[in-house]
Amino acid sequence: TATVSEFAGTFEQQILPTMKPSARESYRSAYRCYLEPVLADYRLDEIRGPVPQQVVSFMLDRGLARKTILNALTTLASMLTAARDWEYMASKLDWEKLRLPPKPAKREERYFTPEEAQAIIDAAPEPWNVCFAFMAYLGIRCGEAVGIGWQHLDLERGVLMVRQSNWRGILLDVKSQENRQNLPLPAELVRLLYAYWHAGAAS
Repeated sequence: TATVSEFAGTFEQQILPTMKPSARESYRSAYRCYLEPVLADYRLDEIRGPVPQQVVSFMLDRGLARKTILNALTTLASMLTAARDWEYMASKLDWEKLRLPPKPAKREERYFTPEEAQAIIDAAPEPWNVCFAFMAYLGIRCGEAVGIGWQHLDLERGVLMVRQSNWRGILLDVKSQENRQNLPLPAELVRLLYAYWHAGAAS
């Protein structure tokens, strides 16, 4: 047996190093801000019935969004699953017994028009104009755009090979296999890349 606080130390030492850096940061934030203040002294096998609902109430009192609450509960569920895998006496988070706030109305997303996106690209200095062009023309994520190297570009065939992502200066694999793709480069982007190449960026 172990308390949530005791097992959190084991979880951080044994499991966090196997996660991507962004996932590690997300776990630490969720645990320290939302789980530890409410559940630290509970035993793992006591996380059942009304106990997990205390986390929801704690977060609602602070005006936090439904998505943030779900992220914290997902972290708790992962901890409990790991504990059971290692033969601790631990409950299983029963999602059906949790009472969550209703989903908010979906707001219409604000998108840049093609003219606005091009104005941003034209105004940005190198290499950010190239980075913004990748995102605007191809719809790839910011981390994927920053993670592109010359070895991922075939300018003669006009192809970008999306293979990695950059998270705070750390190169990682792309988020999922669906993101590992070859994308055709539009002529405008090829011209921009050639100009960047000839300006000495390739060195």
